[in-house]
Amino acid sequence: RRGVAGRGESSRRAGGGLAAGKPAVRAGTVSGATELGLLASLGLAEVEVRRRPRIAFFSTGDELASVGSLLKPGEVYDSNRYTLYGMLSRLGCELIDMGVVRDDPASLERALNDHEIDTVFHLAAQPIVTVAQRCPLSTFEANIRGTYHLLEACRNLPGLVKRVVVASSDKAYGEHEQLPYTEDMPLQGKHPYEVSKSCADLLTQT
Repeated sequence: RRGVAGRGESSRRAGGGLAAGKPAVRAGTVSGATELGLLASLGLAEVEVRRRPRIAFFSTGDELASVGSLLKPGEVYDSNRYTLYGMLSRLGCELIDMGVVRDDPASLERALNDHEIDTVFHLAAQPIVTVAQRCPLSTFEANIRGTYHLLEACRNLPGLVKRVVVASSDKAYGEHEQLPYTEDMPLQGKHPYEVSKSCADLLTQT
């Protein structure tokens, strides 16, 4: 008869949705509606979870100008913070936008301590080679001084900051006949931007 299921149709065996011995939800899975429903169907009222990563991010550097303002010689727009915000938002992280922090160890140390930051990713740099050629001093201040100020702030918080990751560039290696670059190659930048990245890498290795 039309509309009436036959014997054995529209049914499944008990346990057919999950094979014996297979994990219902793997570790590291982001819990959503599907996972919550599956766990509930198994009668699990509680499971062990990890909270969302809490990430505080900020820009630092006297060379930074607010978006929408007119650039002065040696300045660049504070653009990285917006890029980071967009990327981290897609990951579902708990975000704390700390704005712009003064480029000195005391201010940086206070920012790290106030938000109990245990892992630091240092992504900052003046990345434009042509700007480095025109204004080498501002590039040295951003890429070298900015690095050692942050490293000093982290060094002063040994019980809090446990990991520091510093982003580098292949420009730190200067010119080599052998390519591609490898991390055991000597740092021998010659032009202003290359020198700034070589120095930042050397500082990080100390």
